[in-house]
Amino acid sequence: MAGLAGCSGGGGNDDPSSRGPVSIEEVAFAAGRPNGYGEYEPQPDATYGPDDVVWIYAELSAISGEPVNESDGANRSDETESGAGDGDGDGASSDGDGASSDDDGASGAEETIVDVDLRQTLRVEDPDGALVAETTAEIQQTLSVRQLDAFYIATDVLTAGTPAVGEYTATITVTDRVSETETTETATFSIES
Repeated sequence: MAGLAGCSGGGGNDDPSSRGPVSIEEVAFAAGRPNGYGEYEPQPDATYGPDDVVWIYAELSAISGEPVNESDGANRSDETESGAGDGDGDGASSDGDGASSDDDGASGAEETIVDVDLRQTLRVEDPDGALVAETTAEIQQTLSVRQLDAFYIATDVLTAGTPAVGEYTATITVTDRVSETETTETATFSIES
C-alpha cells in the first residue's frame, strides 16, 4: 500500500494545539490517485475490477498542531517523504504515507507554523470478514496553521493475486497525538469480475 496526505490553505488561526477532536469528514473511493484536497475522480458505485487499484480518500477536520518555536529550527520528518507543495496540486508521496500541501502558504503575513503528528491505520476485510490488508502510517508534517482546515489522506489498496468477488469493508482510524483524540470511519467497496 502507498498513500498520500496533504492539505490546502484554509481559514482559522485559532489555537492550533487546542483544536479537536480530530474527525473524518468524508470517506470516498477514487478511480485513481487523488491530486489534492477534494481533487479526485470518484469510483462509480465504489466498484472495482479484480485488477484495479482501490484508492481510499478521506478528508479530515479539527487537526491539532503543536506551534513550532522558530529558535528550535523544528522541522521534523519521519521515515516518509514530505514537503510543501508549490500550489500546483501535485503533492508528494512515498512508498509509505507521505504528506504534502497544495498551498505554499505565501500570503505575506506572519503565520503560525505547527507540527502535525497523526497516525493513520487502515484495515480491509474481504467478503468473509478475513483481514486482507492492514497498514499503519505515521504522518508528521510541519505546516502553517491555516493548512490544518483542509487536510486529506489517500491510501491505495493493492490486491495480491485474484481477490474474491464481493463487498469489502475498509476501516480508517486516525489518531491525532497533539489533541490526544481519535476517530474511526468504515466504508465499503466492491470487487466484481
